[in-house]
Amino acid sequence: MLGGTRQTRKIKIKTRQTRKYRKGKNLVLTFVLGNDRSYREHTEKYMKSYADKCAADFMLLTDSNPIIKKHNTIFKELPSGREYGGTAWFLKVSIIHYFLSIYDKVLWLDDSCIVSPDTDNIFNKVTDGSIAAVKDKQKATKWNKAYIKLMTEIELDNDTFVNSGVVVYTKKMKEILSIKNIFKHKKLFESKYPHQAFLSYILHKNKIPIVLLNKKYNDLYLHYKNGEIRTMIDKEYIKKHTSSIFHITGAWKNRSTVIKNIDTTIQEYISERTK
Repeated sequence: MLGGTRQTRKIKIKTRQTRKYRKGKNLVLTFVLGNDRSYREHTEKYMKSYADKCAADFMLLTDSNPIIKKHNTIFKELPSGREYGGTAWFLKVSIIHYFLSIYDKVLWLDDSCIVSPDTDNIFNKVTDGSIAAVKDKQKATKWNKAYIKLMTEIELDNDTFVNSGVVVYTKKMKEILSIKNIFKHKKLFESKYPHQAFLSYILHKNKIPIVLLNKKYNDLYLHYKNGEIRTMIDKEYIKKHTSSIFHITGAWKNRSTVIKNIDTTIQEYISERTK
């Protein structure tokens, strides 16, 4: 069971009773798996605050959660295209499928995302049957486009490729995210970008309308100077983009430090604003 309480709503997670504790129509969802996730203290609080702002429920799942445990056993033998991550690439699909049976919309946030305090309600940007996300960066698109064509003989349009770190899913997408579909297309998870390859392919195959969001909703491109170690951040950039969702991927050499620095900068901005 997930521990912790919320001032505005309390959510208990039990595999067979989750629906009972639903308070809102929408959910902000993430999971924190493995031991190397010390940055959670700098990201979770912003996700919770954003969920409150959007009148949504918030849920953070860990390895000990019964839902994760149950789904984990299903995929433990499946390989992926990454040496790290284990079953997380598959869980990222099946867990969203699970909660779409309960909620109308689910906003998935990778656990390394910081939702800035002025970010508007992203749930309002998507209607049922569609998906909202930011177009993926060119490198990942090029790789997955070639891999999907190799596996399926289908060439996808570039606009079908979205980054899966920040995505709003809607209830009508539930069936295409099923465990059956994961196993049917399991070879797609052997891509260098496993989850994004699967997601891009099923969006194309099922003709799901994609609302392409402004890159501020999945800001992967924090500014840094040439030669600078990637643990550095531009504070003025952060303070000028307080309506952004900063997504610090594993490409950063020390993302825990980067995330901590972003948190500190946002707190400075909040303090300055309230003076």
